[in-house]
This record gives sequence, C-alpha cells and structure tokens, in this order.
Amino acid sequence: MKQTLSRKEGWPRKVQPGRSIVRVYRRRTPGGNYAYMVSNYADGQRRRFDSYADEADALAAAKALAKRLDKRDYVAASMTNAQALEYAAADQALKPFGVSVAASAAAVAECLKTLGDLTNLSAATKFFAARHKTVTKKPVAEVVAELLAVKEARGASARYMKDLESRLERFAGDCQKDACNVTVSDIQAWLDGLKLSSQSYKNYKTVLHTLFEFAVARGYATDNPVTGTEHVKVKNGDVEIYTPSEIARLLAAASRSFFPRSPLARLLVCAPPKLCGSNGTTLTLPRSIS
Repeated sequence: MKQTLSRKEGWPRKVQPGRSIVRVYRRRTPGGNYAYMVSNYADGQRRRFDSYADEADALAAAKALAKRLDKRDYVAASMTNAQALEYAAADQALKPFGVSVAASAAAVAECLKTLGDLTNLSAATKFFAARHKTVTKKPVAEVVAELLAVKEARGASARYMKDLESRLERFAGDCQKDACNVTVSDIQAWLDGLKLSSQSYKNYKTVLHTLFEFAVARGYATDNPVTGTEHVKVKNGDVEIYTPSEIARLLAAASRSFFPRSPLARLLVCAPPKLCGSNGTTLTLPRSIS
C-alpha cells in the first residue's frame, strides 16, 4: 500500500516518556497550514483530539499527558480495597447521569478553586437552580390584580382590601416590569423614593412582601426580593394617658367598624357599662359597645 506523505515523514509521532504512549497527528488545514493533534484518552472512555498550531507545543503536551497517564496507572495499581470500593460506589452513583468519575472529579476540582469547599458548592448549585427554574412571566400590575381578586374571594375585610389596593397599585404604576425581573435594588430604590416615615416604610414593605410571596407561590417569580431590602426599626411614640371623659368622647365618635379591631374597645366590651377613673370619676360607655 502506498504510504501518505505524513507517514513517510514519521507521522503520527509516538511520545513515550514512561510506560504510556501518546500519539501526535499532523493534519493540513483548509488554509494550507499544519495542525497538530494530540490523541487524548485521559477520561478513560472515548478519544478526543487536543489541537495545537505548533509542533513543539503538541509534543510537549503529549509528553505531559503521557506522564500523567503513567501516574494515574500507578495510583490505580496501588489502590487499597477500600479505595477500590469507594471508586466503584462513585462510578455507580454517577452512572444514571452518564458522567465518568474522572470527568466529575475534574469538574468538582475546578468549582472548588472558586468556592472553596463542598458546602459552598452545594449552595451554589441550589442557588443556580432557583434562579434558573421555569417561571411564568407576568407584569407586576397583573399579579397585583390577581392577588386582590384572591384576597377578596377569601373574604378579606374591606379595610384590608382598601389598604392593599392603595399601596400595591401605586407600586404597580411605577414598576413596569414582569414580577420575575424585579430585583432587591428595584424595591429598595422605590421605597427610598417615597420618603416615608419608619412606620409607613414598614407598612409598604409588609404589603410588597405579601405580593411577592404570592408571586413565588404561583410561579411568577423565583424568589421574594423584598426579603433583601433594608430593615427599618420603628420607634414607639410617647405613651399618652387619656382621661375617662376623653375615652368616652373618642368611643362615642368612632364608627362601628372601629370596635372589633381596637384593643381598647375589645377590653371595654368585656367590662361593666361603668368604669371608674383613677381620680374617682365615673366613665359611662356609649350604647354601641355597652
């Protein structure tokens, strides 16, 4: 059989610094130049070719690969029974995924260069999965409308519905995004821009948290960005003591919807129709709660 020019010139080259042999092939590229390909069986399965533009680089890479294969074979030959069982267990665990032990070890080692330990690697994979899970894109305004409809259907009070509608529709009017794309910085910038008191800030944050918990539960967002916003401590105001006559006037002027929610009203509902003030004066309760 007639030999090709490459074979006449000694190609493929055999590189054998020890027991292992690595072959280097030379091929002409479409541009007329030569490319040098190192035959690599390092993963223990199928062959792949590592390509180099320079012959010297290819031969050096082949020599390094052959030495690495020799070392691997030496380690394999000197494995203890326990190490062999560990390898077999690892191979069995990876089989459903079609990944070799060598490929897995290489990938984990590369990740550990950045993450440091396996705990962080596990956390990173969970974070990636959470950020890339399938979500249904829906504008914030539509999520708000759906939330309000669900709350109303479940019998939420008119007062609560009015508060939700007021705060959330204001947010939806300013946030022209899909719920899945709203970030912590978006929420924080919006809250800061309202110039709110500590109590109002907390109230808005609570309502927004409810909105995004609803969105996460229905697949409109991967996580709740409100949880990452700044926590603002609400300072209690000065404690004021009302006289019996002041309490009577306050309760007499209040609407009936006030009484079921007011701690003071609930206390007085359980009290006798007449109470005595600290100075001996008598408090007569309005008929609406007595």
